[in-house]
Amino acid sequence: MPRTINKYGQTKVTDLAGVPAGGLKNILINGSFDVWQRGTSFAAIAANAYSADRWKYYKATTGAVHTVSRDTNVPTVTQAGVLASYSLKMACTTADASVAAGDLICEFQIVEGYNWRPLAQKQVTLSFWVYSSKTGTYCVSFANSGQDRSYVAEYTVNSANTWEKKTVTVSPSPSAGTWDYKNGVGLYVRFALMAGSTYQTTANSWQTGNFFGTSNQVDAVDSTSNTFYLTLVQLEEGPLATEFEPRSFQQELAMCQRYFETNVAHGSTPADGLALTGDDVHMGGYAVTTSIVGYKVLFRVTKRTAPTLVFYRNNQYAGTNVWGYYNSGWNAFTAQNGVLVGVHGFDTEWTKAASFTINNSAYLSGWWTADAEL
Repeated sequence: MPRTINKYGQTKVTDLAGVPAGGLKNILINGSFDVWQRGTSFAAIAANAYSADRWKYYKATTGAVHTVSRDTNVPTVTQAGVLASYSLKMACTTADASVAAGDLICEFQIVEGYNWRPLAQKQVTLSFWVYSSKTGTYCVSFANSGQDRSYVAEYTVNSANTWEKKTVTVSPSPSAGTWDYKNGVGLYVRFALMAGSTYQTTANSWQTGNFFGTSNQVDAVDSTSNTFYLTLVQLEEGPLATEFEPRSFQQELAMCQRYFETNVAHGSTPADGLALTGDDVHMGGYAVTTSIVGYKVLFRVTKRTAPTLVFYRNNQYAGTNVWGYYNSGWNAFTAQNGVLVGVHGFDTEWTKAASFTINNSAYLSGWWTADAEL
């Protein structure tokens, strides 16, 4: 195998494509924030809601409110060594200047157990670029599936509204505690903006319990002028941070689609009443009976587990809870008759108050989401 030496002096064994032997070096997905299948702006985002693919927002406070959005504010190629298109922006729209013991706000990613397993019980390094309006000490934390083992590290935002690269090296994870090395939660990677005393511990060692910060963590939500940007996030094996690993959009999208897939156009928010555009919203099917039409949809990527499906009506019948049926004109379905869902796709049947010719083809036009997130 060829060997390469990066600008930090770290040697990597690579294959012919320049990828470290044994797989992708960055186990985080969508660390460059290119993939946004659910939309690109989320006002008053709720706790445990996704924005960019694979990235969730969490809060345990009623005081602070954020808008999370895709942004073009990014470090330059000269700074980062790679061209970044987007960052994730967290804008505080309602402030909380009094941090209670149980208050918590963070942005995080859950790494699947299969992806975490190659790095488990090894030294790992997290690197990322941050741009914040508030200087001071921030914390990033790591936790196992049972959240009974966690590790907190500090980093400092030195200059306001300036892109800065940060690196955190984490000692090998313990074997003790509840860990999942299969298709469940492998590792939580969490960026805190606020952490009350309930969630505080000492830095730089694995602890028994679920902790997000130290007593030095700033309150980055104490003003509605506060913003926090994150991009080029990478978690890799070893004691050093290498340059961010660029992956093609198609590859990153496919990795995201293991957990979430939709036939809505990329960057659009799935919702009822969207206009019909493109072939992705037309599903071919056939009449099972004189009143029921059946459809089969194959996912582009095999899912982590059988997903939860949500269906949305199109703009042909925006005022009713039905989909449109096209066969020499638009018609209305009266109800969904049933659905079977697996990791490879789904079968669904819909009824209509009209007579079908059995086995005749038909089209179902509308939208769906398939959620197999951790």
